[in-house]
Amino acid sequence: MGISPTRCPSPTCVTSTRSSPACFYVWQRQAFEPLSVALEDRRTRRDESSDAAAHQRTIEQLQAQLQKKDEIIAFVSEEHLALKKTWGS
Repeated sequence: MGISPTRCPSPTCVTSTRSSPACFYVWQRQAFEPLSVALEDRRTRRDESSDAAAHQRTIEQLQAQLQKKDEIIAFVSEEHLALKKTWGS
């Protein structure tokens, strides 16, 4: 969605600049298109950056959980191996 240019309500704007209506509407379109793009980009970039930050936090939390589980599995495996050696199995 962008800014939609409004049509001139009367031909006075065209006659005061002594240009054709087609030229006026081309200039109007050229003036409004960059404005809508600039406004949309700012909102989109802000939303994308906040989404990216949220995803990054989630990834870091999951990696921390995985690291903790790996450490627990390593500890339990060491204890199990030590018990097997002492029992002679």
